[in-house]
Amino acid sequence: MNRKLTFTLLLLHSLLTYGQTTVPRRGMFSVLGMYGVNNTLSLPQVRVIGGGYTLIPENIEDPECYDSRGNLVDCKGVNNHYGAGLMYRLSNRYQTAGWMLFVNASIQAQTFTLNYPSNRNFYIPVACTPSIRRHLRSTGVSASVGRYWNVERTSTMQLFVRVGAIRTQRFRYLRGTNSVSLPDRSEIRYIDNGSGTIIKMSDNVPPYNWLITPEIGITAEQFPLELSLSVHLPIINPIIFSELHTFVSNNRIVGENRVSYSNAVFNLTARLGFNLLGSTKRARAPRRTSPTTRSSPPAPKPAPNPPPVQQSAPESGKFAGRSLNIPINLSVYFELTKADLLPQSNAELDEVVQWMRQNPNVSILLEGHTDKIGDAAKNLQLSRERVNAVREYLIVKGISGTRIEVKGYGDTRLVCPSPCERNRRVEMVITKG
Repeated sequence: MNRKLTFTLLLLHSLLTYGQTTVPRRGMFSVLGMYGVNNTLSLPQVRVIGGGYTLIPENIEDPECYDSRGNLVDCKGVNNHYGAGLMYRLSNRYQTAGWMLFVNASIQAQTFTLNYPSNRNFYIPVACTPSIRRHLRSTGVSASVGRYWNVERTSTMQLFVRVGAIRTQRFRYLRGTNSVSLPDRSEIRYIDNGSGTIIKMSDNVPPYNWLITPEIGITAEQFPLELSLSVHLPIINPIIFSELHTFVSNNRIVGENRVSYSNAVFNLTARLGFNLLGSTKRARAPRRTSPTTRSSPPAPKPAPNPPPVQQSAPESGKFAGRSLNIPINLSVYFELTKADLLPQSNAELDEVVQWMRQNPNVSILLEGHTDKIGDAAKNLQLSRERVNAVREYLIVKGISGTRIEVKGYGDTRLVCPSPCERNRRVEMVITKG
């Protein structure tokens, strides 16, 4: 990858995560391609200037279209958009919720249908076609910000809501196989034997337009995959271009209509991509304040170990056959003097999650212990914070909090003379099976 691009992405990641001092965050850049279909929100607006030959804007699935010589041509409408973009996702440490920034470039095509009353044949008299089609194409660049969260705690799918703005430009007007940049000042004449239609486009086509883009959809937790619904609502110019339709019969003007077109659309979009660059940033824990002049509360007296019960836990999972009320040492790891779980703990805790899902009647007690180094009151508080961090992990993964009790003992239950690493532990006791 280009070094400048890598440096830019890392700098943006650092700026977005700066100041996140309480909860570890995870950032990920992704590249996504997109394709979607759209439907015009605003049908062409027809204003009668003179005469009574009014066009009727409506959606016709497969109208007949003819060129200026009366030859049948393919005019099936194209309403789609496609493009590519760069996304940055900033999630919490369990990737269950977070924020996203999205920058996207796209091409959008719209098709408009105008229907003549069946008893009027002014469009191409020799072919007697009752309808015309207009194709508008434009390019756009958009930027949006959104929020996402898990559908359920155990689900890998996430809901998201985004809002942003898109700048559309380079409007092109498609006539058959020809693509003409707007404004197109040429006239289109469909005249035969002194009767037909003359179409002239207005000159006041804006060079660009701004639209607001609210969006809602679903996305995958780990993989850049999205399906969304959105609308593009014009902010500045509700009308992109207009045409003057002049109806001629026997070499005499019998009516005129002004037809206006908008690029407001409703979109159904699918996006698929790959992760480009990601990193994990663990936040610094808040600094502990110095102790006050008040004396610290005395450490609790050691509680006697409960007598073992010969009843066993359900025979399912890694913890099958374990007896009730017997402590099980869990392989969980924390940052030194902190309650932040390290990634090495995930495998063991996921085993606990899986086992508790398979055994819905099981309840557990998490016991926290520390080494006998430093202030006893701080050790007691640290042991409580650590077992609560483990409990939070299990709850986020879908285990009910009513099935998990916690208790911190500080440095009151040593298993070896201090200092000793084995004293710093979290134990799980099966209390109900």
